Amino acid sequence: MRVVITGVGVWTAAGRGMPALRDALRTGRRCFSPSPPYAAEGLRQPACGRIADLPRDRPVEALLRAVAADAVADA
Repeated sequence: MRVVITGVGVWTAAGRGMPALRDALRTGRRCFSPSPPYAAEGLRQPACGRIADLPRDRPVEALLRAVAADAVADA
């Protein structure tokens, strides 16, 4: 079996798409908040990377669908 990757979908705390991620990496921009929007007592490093535009209910499913759709569109 042979697998070929023809499209990429990227959603990160830096933004949506490879250009946003590349820009954050090149400039050293911080993408994690040192004060998360949840209770962080007892955590050693309570940093939080937030991804905008995700629904509050089922955010993981929404993220997977969005990334897959972007990868298909990029292919």
